[in-house]
Amino acid sequence: MSVNNFSKVILYLTANPNSSVDSISTNLDLRKETIDRILSGLAKDNLVIFVNERYSLSDIFCNLRLNQKSDVYFNFKIKQDDKDKIYFLFSKIKTYLEDTVQVSPNKTQMQKLVIQINNKLNLHLPVAWYKYGQIVPIAYDFEIDYNKMISDNKFNIPEQEIYNIINLNIIGQTKQLRSAKELKLNMYNSGTSEMYQLYQLKDQMLEHCYKDDFNFVRNKFNDLIKLKPYFKDEYNIINDFSDFIIYFAKIYSKRGDYKLKNLFIETFNVFWDYIALHNYMYDMKQYYIENEYNLEDLKVNTLFELNKFKEDFFELLDQFYEDFNITEFMDNPEMKKLMGNVMKDK
Repeated sequence: MSVNNFSKVILYLTANPNSSVDSISTNLDLRKETIDRILSGLAKDNLVIFVNERYSLSDIFCNLRLNQKSDVYFNFKIKQDDKDKIYFLFSKIKTYLEDTVQVSPNKTQMQKLVIQINNKLNLHLPVAWYKYGQIVPIAYDFEIDYNKMISDNKFNIPEQEIYNIINLNIIGQTKQLRSAKELKLNMYNSGTSEMYQLYQLKDQMLEHCYKDDFNFVRNKFNDLIKLKPYFKDEYNIINDFSDFIIYFAKIYSKRGDYKLKNLFIETFNVFWDYIALHNYMYDMKQYYIENEYNLEDLKVNTLFELNKFKEDFFELLDQFYEDFNITEFMDNPEMKKLMGNVMKDK
């Protein structure tokens, strides 16, 4: 997706505070219904203010964006000792791999190696499930020299043990580091709890999408939801996505094309991003409770992303229902009539 409707509205209000729905709609060439949906979600979370039929970004929103210039995901609070341990691991892993196999790990590879080391050495770092499995809450940047961010090994972490764990992930005669995909799948398959099952199933469903097997996705969707995403479905996103899968599978079985397939995969990924962010917030909540931090930070610091993911999702559904007349693909006359009435209300 290019610059989406949500981002367009945010950028417009940044440059044009005190704007009406009509002016936003006219200048951005967007439907008023879309503008209303975006603004109502932002208003609910106090990210915009509404005075005399006009909208502006709130101080909460402006402060939120300014405060998020941090290498900590969503600018959550992390103990300095935990930060220092993570920087230490980033430094040792990056240096060792560059010296031994002449490769600098990407973000996913680094995160998965840190998680392995944390688990095997019982370092008790904060860990949370996010889009591609478990991560520590600091973003790795390969351009940063982490050696300059650490003074010494004040935590007495056994460095040779770190290298031994890394070596388990250097494979083949050519001595290559496992790919990000392989490290990710190994993590998904390393446990049997509901969360591991959730990520295993999500990956299977996505693989079947690429193979055009959308009936697998339809049949497994309820299993995915039974694994308990950590959010209250205030916007009926689960039911809307369930309906979308049914309609899509019906259409694709009769009119499969590249554009339609890509639309489904993009919608699936945005739906997953929404689930994953709530998983992340749930795990970080436990860390906040342990350290007696203000739980309100978890909500406030993720408001922008939650609204963005939600609007991305509904924008893709709008595109689907606008581009494809699903009644054309209904076999049952009564169902076709019923769906025709439903589509008039969308």
